[in-house]
Amino acid sequence: MDQTLIDLAERVAERVAAETRRHFDEVAGELRRDFDGLRQEFVGLRQEFEGLRQHVDETSTDLRHYFGIVAEGLRDDIRLVAEGVGALSESVDRRFAEFRLEVKQEFGEVRSMIRLSYSELDRRLTTLEKAAR
Repeated sequence: MDQTLIDLAERVAERVAAETRRHFDEVAGELRRDFDGLRQEFVGLRQEFEGLRQHVDETSTDLRHYFGIVAEGLRDDIRLVAEGVGALSESVDRRFAEFRLEVKQEFGEVRSMIRLSYSELDRRLTTLEKAAR
């Protein structure tokens, strides 16, 4: 009976060991499949990130080019405004000089008229004074 129990225990142990190995192999296979799936997902993500990186690089290059064009346009516009301001300043300076000359001439004419009127008044007053004596 002892031998029978030992044999039975050995068979049970072998069956348990075999069942444990089979279960372990199943779990290991599932884990391998899961890891393979994850590996494939990581490869896919890596490719997507690489595509995204390339897209960002292309977009940034395009944006730099576009903003370079915009900046050049703004430089041209600023240059035109500066030229306009310079031309306007020259025009204002020229017109102010013309205005000063015109005022000076008219002031001279007014001064001459006042002198003439003063001389005429002085002559008339002198005539009246002589007639009054």
